Amino acid sequence: PWLNERTFYNETLAAFLRSRLLLEALERLPAELTETGIPALRRRLDLAELTRLFHLAGRSHDTMTRLMHDCAAAENGNAPVPDIFSGAEAFTGQVRELLPEAPRTFLYICAMEGGLALDLRIISTLLRLGHRVILALKESPIYYAPTIWDMDHTPQPVDNLPESPIFKAPAASKNELLRRLRENRLLVISDGTGERLNLY
Repeated sequence: PWLNERTFYNETLAAFLRSRLLLEALERLPAELTETGIPALRRRLDLAELTRLFHLAGRSHDTMTRLMHDCAAAENGNAPVPDIFSGAEAFTGQVRELLPEAPRTFLYICAMEGGLALDLRIISTLLRLGHRVILALKESPIYYAPTIWDMDHTPQPVDNLPESPIFKAPAASKNELLRRLRENRLLVISDGTGERLNLY
């Protein structure tokens, strides 16, 4: 269901994430940098990047489609350049709390609005910062929601995303999941993966 629409949307989104306008806006230095040391400055820049990406990921399917259309028109000289990350700074505090300096393991659940290319772009940044990620995808298609199938058919928005085994076991013990996560910084599971528990 929705195969053509999902494929077209992901291809368009992946191209948008590589576009000159998006990269210039994403890489623009935050205002009022006050950090004096390299480690503090590096963390501030990493937080700014993730804050902007999370802000972008919070858009609905319709508003994201409109933004991509407006940016394409601007690149062709037919419209003014939109402020892609307007208001993103308001989320900096939440992202700072979410991302302490010590590495963490994140369970990443994609939004129903779709846009796996953007999720993979966010995940690539988390991996670069030393975190581990378990990416949970739908087993079966539900409108635009990313699925296991999409992992093999979505254009990669980045070139350095590591190979990620897809864990489709219908049930998994904690030990097995942890073992696979130790071996792979990115682990993809279906939302049908349950945990095998012994309550006795």
